[in-house]
Amino acid sequence: MKPIEHPVLLEARCVEKHYGRHRVLVDASLDLKPGELSALIGPNGAGKSTLLRILAGLQRPSGGEVLWWDAGGQRREDPRGHVVLTPQELSLPEWLTAEEALLMVTALRGRPDAPERVRARLEHDGLLEVRGRLLRHLSGGTKRKVAVSMALLSGAPVILQDESFTGLDPHAVERLERDLRAHCDAGGSVLLVSHAMDVVERIADRLYLLHHGIVEGGEAMSAWRSGAFRDAGTLHRFYLERFR
Repeated sequence: MKPIEHPVLLEARCVEKHYGRHRVLVDASLDLKPGELSALIGPNGAGKSTLLRILAGLQRPSGGEVLWWDAGGQRREDPRGHVVLTPQELSLPEWLTAEEALLMVTALRGRPDAPERVRARLEHDGLLEVRGRLLRHLSGGTKRKVAVSMALLSGAPVILQDESFTGLDPHAVERLERDLRAHCDAGGSVLLVSHAMDVVERIADRLYLLHHGIVEGGEAMSAWRSGAFRDAGTLHRFYLERFR
């Protein structure tokens, strides 16, 4: 991934999404900056997954806009290659093996060292033993490991993760936390949607809330700790009190 110079990689401005009279998103604004791991929390059905699909360019908003910026500060009309989403509901090419799925990602990026990178990724993520098995024969947690590995291999500066810690064993959780942090430390940006409040509190630099279709917050996690959820003590307790 190239070093990032532009201060914002992705910006959502007053995004709305309606399905008939049902308003899922009313006013969703946020920005993703290089070097930052942001988290978006909110109750089930709040529209978090819908917002991620819009940010990835997979769904059109009913109002507002999403802007994507490359490393040099130029507007991008197409987010492909710039943003990658690991969705909550996985849709993997299940006729491929785990190794073939990763090779497909690196081939699309035109990497001449694809086999070496894939081998290293499989080893790093504890997937060597299942590399030759078809995806449809893997457990849910192992499929999620493969999906996350595909995102990390994509080379996209912006990584969107929708409940990617679900179903992972403790070793895999710790490894993914380190990998997402390393991506940000290298100049990328991550937006994490998760109900694992302990994970969010450990690794997020910035926190957004989504409720009743409106995105709030965006302050640094340190500000939240000293302010909004100082009395609650933990993000978990703050969540229970905030989203009653």
